[in-house]
Amino acid sequence: MITKILPLSLLTSIRLKGEIKLNYIENEVECINVGKNIIGNGSNLLIKQAREVYKLSSRFSYIHKDKEILITGAATPVAKILNYCRKNGLSGLEFLTGVPATIGGAAFMNAGAFNQEIGPLITYLKVFDFREKTVKVIEDVGFHYRCTQIYGIVLEVAFKLTKDTVESITKRMRDFIRKRLKNAHIKNTFGSVFKNPKEKPAGWLIENVGLKGFKKDTAMISSKHANYILGSRNTNVDDVLYLIDKAKNDVFKTFNIELEEEVVIL
Repeated sequence: MITKILPLSLLTSIRLKGEIKLNYIENEVECINVGKNIIGNGSNLLIKQAREVYKLSSRFSYIHKDKEILITGAATPVAKILNYCRKNGLSGLEFLTGVPATIGGAAFMNAGAFNQEIGPLITYLKVFDFREKTVKVIEDVGFHYRCTQIYGIVLEVAFKLTKDTVESITKRMRDFIRKRLKNAHIKNTFGSVFKNPKEKPAGWLIENVGLKGFKKDTAMISSKHANYILGSRNTNVDDVLYLIDKAKNDVFKTFNIELEEEVVIL
């Protein structure tokens, strides 16, 4: 296992200030010595108290096909997989265009956008199970809204996708990135702050308590989409947590609805 001290701004998409000890997992055997603070590409992450985290090394970044199944290493960037799918006429994952995640993190969180989720496209996950201390392949994963029943480290993700033309896939990817840029953000954010309650979307609730554009020093609730928080070049995690708590409290006081974080806080 390789250990480095790195700036949090390189490990979190909202570019937190500070440093942390990062341990790169080089092979499956090393998983047995790993703590529970596993990170992917930091695109859905806040680090508050953790002083040490673990991340799969580039050895877990790969893509290959086995007949009709696309097999990807968990450390593979979503963008790289989308590019491979586009070139090879494989459709299904276009809705993830613009998501700055690794595929392992996206699978673990059952990432979704535009009324689609990654779970239904997955045929199996290869996982190091923390309870059994062993690597196993799971086909019946148990996907739920922005979560799974996995208790371990996702090492590999396999998909069953559909064939389509390069032109059609490219068009859908362009359409999704246009929608994302129009309605939300890609840079200096960790994506959606809260899961959407059944009553109303989280963004609508936060906007309707008057917090759209509300700022706390180095962080701000987006004036474009209120379920996004934007950071700066050196974002203070306490500023972000203040905004999260304020949104939760104000929404509960006004609508009696309790917001649940989608962002992972370590």
